[in-house]
Amino acid sequence: MRKIDLRNKAALSPSARVYMMAACLCLLSPALAHAQTSGGSGDVATMFQNVETYLTGNIATALAVIALVVVGFTMLALRFSLMTIGMVIAGITIIFSAKTLVTTITG
Repeated sequence: MRKIDLRNKAALSPSARVYMMAACLCLLSPALAHAQTSGGSGDVATMFQNVETYLTGNIATALAVIALVVVGFTMLALRFSLMTIGMVIAGITIIFSAKTLVTTITG
């Protein structure tokens, strides 16, 4: 393995010098180190509520619609099984009733 002398400018390629300068600039720039909050108070419970809203919100609704459309096309092509239809419907039911199920179980 070849040792690289960092004091010798000829030892570094031009792209390596650019990467090192960019890394130093990022480390020395305080504006890049400021974290932003996600709209809440910044605690863990708010983060998990945001994730839950994200997973059961518009994205989950769109995926459920796409899954039902795929099931519809397979039924149209006469290539469906009752097991597949049941699993898709069961998955959609569990996803959208997860909050109610957990509240019922935990009391």
